[in-house]
Amino acid sequence: MSRSQRTIFVGGLSPSTRTSDLARHFDRFGKLSRCVIPTPGGRPKGYAFIEFEDDRDAEDAFEAMKYRRIDGRDVTVQWAKREPAPGWRFSSQGREGRDRPRSRSPRKRRHSRSRLVF
Repeated sequence: MSRSQRTIFVGGLSPSTRTSDLARHFDRFGKLSRCVIPTPGGRPKGYAFIEFEDDRDAEDAFEAMKYRRIDGRDVTVQWAKREPAPGWRFSSQGREGRDRPRSRSPRKRRHSRSRLVF
């Protein structure tokens, strides 16, 4: 199998579905290489890519998850037609990224720098 045949596309996800929760649905079939819910513009688009390390695990997950509900929604499970954008990783994207505290505004940073004494 090619790499893309170990990668599953999952569509129809709820906006509240978290990457870590989705991974738990699939990692029971085998070790995941990657799992991500893309969030272009900071908002989840309702789909994900999941890649398994082993072909057989991917096949098992594909067959078992085809007709499942996740977070109250019927999901679509298909083989990915192409690889997602380079750089997608298991935990560096998805809703978890939106849960981190935001950095300070530039104005506050400038203000705090002005108090520095040399």
